[in-house]
Amino acid sequence: MGPFLQNLKNFIEVEKDYINEETLEFLEPYLTAKAPDGQELFAPKVAKNASAALEGLCIMVLAMYEYSKISHLIEAKRYYDENPAMRLQNAGA
Repeated sequence: MGPFLQNLKNFIEVEKDYINEETLEFLEPYLTAKAPDGQELFAPKVAKNASAALEGLCIMVLAMYEYSKISHLIEAKRYYDENPAMRLQNAGA
């Protein structure tokens, strides 16, 4: 396995939990970009026209983006649930 694939594998297995909100904000315009005709530009089926490997990379980026957004929501809920003072503070507001 080459260095690129090894780094990609390491990212998927280890580093995926360390994608921060700022990175997600920077990615969002690219992931939601549309052509003048309304077609999504960052889409696996569009990437497939270039190569199957690019299609797979596109799928992985979209999956990591969604995983990170959901992970951040779950972490915030877990923090809220584990801190009764936060619940009391919000209940009084």
